[in-house]
Amino acid sequence: IAQRTRQLNAIHQLTKAVSNTLDPTEVLSMAAVHGRTALRADAVVIWLAEGEKHEEIVMKGALQLGLADRPELSQQLYIVPSVNSVQCLPVPLEPDSPSGAIAALLQAPMIWQQQLVGIIGVMRFRGAFNKTEWEMVEAIGLETGTALKHAQQYSQAKAAADRDPLTGLLNHRAIHQFLDESLEKGILTQQPVAVMMMDMNNFKMFNDTYGHPAGDEALRRVSKALAEACQGGGAVGRYGGDEFLAVLPGFTQNQVVEIGRAHV
Repeated sequence: IAQRTRQLNAIHQLTKAVSNTLDPTEVLSMAAVHGRTALRADAVVIWLAEGEKHEEIVMKGALQLGLADRPELSQQLYIVPSVNSVQCLPVPLEPDSPSGAIAALLQAPMIWQQQLVGIIGVMRFRGAFNKTEWEMVEAIGLETGTALKHAQQYSQAKAAADRDPLTGLLNHRAIHQFLDESLEKGILTQQPVAVMMMDMNNFKMFNDTYGHPAGDEALRRVSKALAEACQGGGAVGRYGGDEFLAVLPGFTQNQVVEIGRAHV
């Protein structure tokens, strides 16, 4: 009874943790930490669906917990076949040693609305998993899959709301928000924050002469060049119709002038 109570409490804590965040990275981290506790596992590995290969979903490792001191084992578990039900696999703890110790890897699909979004695997270096633990990891997979998908949808919606649909740069509101956050951080850390305002000369004349489709293409090309020039922690936004604002935390005035001369 005490063991079952501990397991149910651990599942409850996991469900609560993954449901209280809309950050996909935090969802995976909480699932790994609480899943390891719930099943008293030595390691946890989470794989995410990265696409399709030979008509099968390719699962690539997105998070590993407890394998920092086992790099060969970690590499061996980076890519795995997809699964549609709970399964337990024997895994050599020393991949290059045919007579070495064998660990138990219990895997469960992470599912959202019958869609496979990933796999969670818990590993014991010694000992097997019982029937109750098989049921637990299945429940963890369902909870994590749902929470992860919701977090991903939220992140995608938030990113879309922050972007200018034509250029893909941050929109007016989002670049202002980034500027405010950068200034606050710069004050706290005593680090410089550089700002560049740019516009396209005679853009209205260009639009009137060549048409709006050509003008849109020019905006996209300029935006791409500006984004590439300001990589490395900064951000570029579309401030107006033909105006752009670049915010570069950690850059000095001289550095920004050099960027402007080289790329703008």
